[in-house]
Amino acid sequence: MKERVTASGSAASLPDVEDARHKASILLVDDREENLVALEAILKDLGQNLVRAKSGQEALRLLFRQNFAVILLDVRMPDMDGFEAAELIRKRQKSRDTPIIFITASDANPDQITRGYSVGAVDYIFKPFMPEVLKAKVYTFLDLFNRTEELRQSEVRFRTMVTNLPGAMYRREALPPFNMLFVTDPIDRLSGYPASDFMQRRRAYTTIMDPDDVRAFSETLEEAVRKRSPYAMEYRVLHRNGRIRWIFDRGQAVAGDSGTLQFIDGVLLDITGRKVAEEALSELPGQLLQTQHEERRRISLELHDRTSPLLTALTGKLYSLRQLSGDGLDATTSNTLDEMLKLAEDASNVIRNVSSHMHPQ
Repeated sequence: MKERVTASGSAASLPDVEDARHKASILLVDDREENLVALEAILKDLGQNLVRAKSGQEALRLLFRQNFAVILLDVRMPDMDGFEAAELIRKRQKSRDTPIIFITASDANPDQITRGYSVGAVDYIFKPFMPEVLKAKVYTFLDLFNRTEELRQSEVRFRTMVTNLPGAMYRREALPPFNMLFVTDPIDRLSGYPASDFMQRRRAYTTIMDPDDVRAFSETLEEAVRKRSPYAMEYRVLHRNGRIRWIFDRGQAVAGDSGTLQFIDGVLLDITGRKVAEEALSELPGQLLQTQHEERRRISLELHDRTSPLLTALTGKLYSLRQLSGDGLDATTSNTLDEMLKLAEDASNVIRNVSSHMHPQ
């Protein structure tokens, strides 16, 4: 822990800025080496990256390559003074908001001070300066830089999360017709239309829904608002390419500070793939029955067509043999022939019955 000087001049506890997630960079601009050494000696306890520049031109070159949490800029420098350097720094988009603390002699007149603020200075340090006052001022901007950086990183994480979601996040009005107040870019994948179409009310969301689903959609949202309960529903939308997309819509009504419901927040997910799979599964039993029916028909026809002519021919030959032999056969042979005729006829009847059972007319 360190101490910082408050506005009243008393000492207060100062947390280490190096406890932040990453080190910030501080740009020290002065044409005199001894002044840069003095600044580094005072600010090294902050544990940040101290970067030197011995002219305004060098400072500008450094600003092209990296960002700085704060710039300590000497006013009186040859070739390009601090005021000119500050004006050029402010003209750059990347550094226009970087805090600039001017360092100047105590004999600076009011016009110079006014000019400094007009070109973008946020504070002044007068020589000879008190080390603790300088550290306290720099720490203030370091803390602001770190907080801003954390906020920026949070925004980046949020945007990354939203972008990688398989669906679109939205905020609707809590009253019919439940217009979109905000919706993320993935709505383009779901509908074929950009998010701006819905947010700027160039297109109502219900106009891309299947007309048969609009009433149930409105009733579901009205009930969710009335009961202040979560909701989930499935419906169809017509994509810009003319194809039907199935949407899973899940959300919750959100109340303001007064307790009045103001918004409906939720997410839209494309479940077309799941719906297609469910439809395919629902049709599968019928397809299996049809396949089974066709296979039984094939086996029945093949069984009948291949065996019937053979058995008919066999039976005919046996009858011919019976007629040709007349009464010249002995009893044993005659009985055997009769049994063969009976077996052939029985086999023919069995095959005919099996074929008819497998594939009845």
